Amino acid sequence: MSAEWFVRQNDTVHGPFDAATLRRFAASNKIGLNTPIARSADGPWHPASKVKGLFPSLSAQQAFTAPPPPTKVQPVTPLAAPPTSPPPTPSVPASHQKGYAAQTLEPGEAIAFKTHLSSVVRIGPLLLLLLAVPFLFMGWVSVIPEMNLQPGDRQVAQYMGLAGGILGTLSLCLFVDALGKSLLNEYVVTNRRVVIRTGLFIRKIEEFMLPSVDSVVVEQGVGGQAAKYGTLVLTVGGNKLRHKYVVNPFEFCRVVKEQKPKQSAWA
Repeated sequence: MSAEWFVRQNDTVHGPFDAATLRRFAASNKIGLNTPIARSADGPWHPASKVKGLFPSLSAQQAFTAPPPPTKVQPVTPLAAPPTSPPPTPSVPASHQKGYAAQTLEPGEAIAFKTHLSSVVRIGPLLLLLLAVPFLFMGWVSVIPEMNLQPGDRQVAQYMGLAGGILGTLSLCLFVDALGKSLLNEYVVTNRRVVIRTGLFIRKIEEFMLPSVDSVVVEQGVGGQAAKYGTLVLTVGGNKLRHKYVVNPFEFCRVVKEQKPKQSAWA
C-alpha cells in the first residue's frame, strides 16, 4: 500500500491517511471489510477487503471467493432495454471555459468558482497620469516662441516638462500592467485544487491540492466592502500567501471550505 488513502463513512470523506494509519484502523475495527476506501477524495471507491495486506488474517481466497454456480439454469427472457436519454449538459459559465485553469483541468475535475482582480488597481496609475498633465503642459509652454518667458522661467518650464514626460511614461506603464492584471489574473477553486494565476509581464502560477490548504482568511476594509473586493490570506503548509484586491473573496473562501475533503475526527 502506498500513502494518501481516503475513507468514506456515512457520506463523509475522511483523510488523507498513510498506509500505516490505514492498517491501524483495520486492526482496531475502525474500518471493516466493506468500508469504502480510495486513493483520491473523489474515488473510485472499493471495499477495504480488496486492498492487499490491509487484513492479514483474510486470505486471498476468502477475499475473492466467487459464489457457487446454480444447480439448475432456468431460461431467462431478455428484458427490453429502457429508453435512454442523453445526460443533461451542465451549465458552465463562459468565464469558466477560458483561462489557464480551464486549460489544465484533469479528467473528472471541474471548476467550482472563479474570480478575478478588482478594477480598482487601475485608479492609482490614472491619478499619477493626471498629476503629470500640468508638468507636461509647462513643458509644452516652454517650446512656444510666442510665450514671452524669461530665460530662467523657460528653463524651469523645460525641466517641469521633462519631469512630466517621465512621470507620464511611468504612469502609462503602470496602467497597462494594472489593466492586464485585472483582465488576466484568475483565482480558481476546482473540486481538487486551488489555482492562482497572477502577473502580466512576469507570470506567476500557484497550484495547491485542496487537502494542503490549511485555512483561508479574508481581510476587507471599508473600500473593499463597498466595491466587493478584499485580501485573500491562504495558509499552505504553514506559509501565508496574500493576494490583494480579489473580487468576492468571501465566496472564494466558502467554496474552498465546501470543496475541501472533510478531515477525520478520529484520525
